[in-house]
Amino acid sequence: MRILSNAFLFILLLSACTSAPINDPISSGNSSVTSLNVGFKHTFVSKIMGEDRPIIISLPEGYEESTASYPVLYLTDGLQNIWHVAGTVEVLTRTGNIPPIIIVGIESTNRDRDFSPTVDSNWPRSGGGPKFLDFIENELIPYIDSNYRTHPYRVLEGHSLGGLFTASALINKPDLFDAYIIMSPSFWWNEQEIIDKAKVFFKLHPTLEKSLFFGIGTLESGTEWGMRKELQNFVDVLTANQPKKLRFEHRELENEGHMSSPLLSNYYGLKFIFSNMKVPDTLIANYSNEGF
Repeated sequence: MRILSNAFLFILLLSACTSAPINDPISSGNSSVTSLNVGFKHTFVSKIMGEDRPIIISLPEGYEESTASYPVLYLTDGLQNIWHVAGTVEVLTRTGNIPPIIIVGIESTNRDRDFSPTVDSNWPRSGGGPKFLDFIENELIPYIDSNYRTHPYRVLEGHSLGGLFTASALINKPDLFDAYIIMSPSFWWNEQEIIDKAKVFFKLHPTLEKSLFFGIGTLESGTEWGMRKELQNFVDVLTANQPKKLRFEHRELENEGHMSSPLLSNYYGLKFIFSNMKVPDTLIANYSNEGF
């Protein structure tokens, strides 16, 4: 697992993380107007997918002036989620809970196809998950790494079918990401086939070193049926076969539904993932240049 050093984090935590502003002042008496953008939209030509893929990239504040390298959060359903994720990252960075990070939002063009790990006869366009993961691994990540100052630490985040895809990425390409935020996942897919795959996977990887966060709203189903129960089934498998170096948290969000829970799942997920990398308060309070 790629770990961020305390010294690295201490440097990064000195700056806050917001989208880089693009100034376009309009004079109006004694006032002016400045445009603040959440990020930059790229149209990525994918040979693997055989189509153009819209990508939104949000850089930390001060990126242009710094020489630091930044962890990267890869966000599925990027257009839908980039706004609240960027805001959460800004707050958590400013308060010292996480380091500044680069956000890469992957816009969805065909969710049923891209996020489904296998073919389901009830979903005619399903089964494109492996190809989509191939695109991320062999086209998107190399593009981001070659054009931006990236730290090797990578996080993958997904909601609903995107949560299913995120868990499938862990099982099928465990070396690709270091941490995963799995929100309200569609673990019902193909009669919960991912539960059986998880049993085998965790048993075969006793030294796996990852951080996993699972979030779901209490209004999404009951405790004995539906998405909450299916997620609990996965967590039970993980608990019974937990690798010694794997960290995870499973949080149910009170009075939140399927479309409202991602806001809080993202917040708590990022806090948890970076919690063991946070600079201790005692180090900040007693910081000295001595020894550097």
